[in-house]
Amino acid sequence: MRNVDPAWTVNDLLRHIPESAGTLNRLGIDMCCGGSLPLAAAAAAAGTTVDAVVADLARDAAPAAPDACSIR
Repeated sequence: MRNVDPAWTVNDLLRHIPESAGTLNRLGIDMCCGGSLPLAAAAAAAGTTVDAVVADLARDAAPAAPDACSIR
């Protein structure tokens, strides 16, 4: 995942990392009316922090580990 600048707005994040939309949606971060908010403000409005958002983005961008049950 590319680096996230905490000074970005939600719209900046979506422009730089479009695949972040699913994570933001899951976290309850408003991508429509709240798109012009700085990430910190949008995260706070959703009851979380920028650090937690960045950690979730990194986790969601990491390749999934293979399922041991499906390996034959």
